[in-house]
Amino acid sequence: MSIEERLLHWPVLKPKDMRSLGTGQRQSCADVVLSSVGWIAVTGYRNHVIELRGWTPGGRGIHLREPSMLPLAVNLKGDRIGNSPAYKPHKLFVSK
Repeated sequence: MSIEERLLHWPVLKPKDMRSLGTGQRQSCADVVLSSVGWIAVTGYRNHVIELRGWTPGGRGIHLREPSMLPLAVNLKGDRIGNSPAYKPHKLFVSK
């Protein structure tokens, strides 16, 4: 079966809108849970509304978990890698 034939049987991607209230940048206020994959911790400025939209096959397998399972895990970070695109995120990178 070719990839084109397989894609004909793939469910349509549908959105799921989620909303949470920020608790500060050093603590996650919620987790976006992706079934059988894991989760993504969500942070935001204190008392600011965070609006998210996730697209999944059939709109299933994604939900917002409040409160976050590990709210302080966002502070566990590895060493920064110099001269990488993410080292100084405040600078604009222009591709050549």
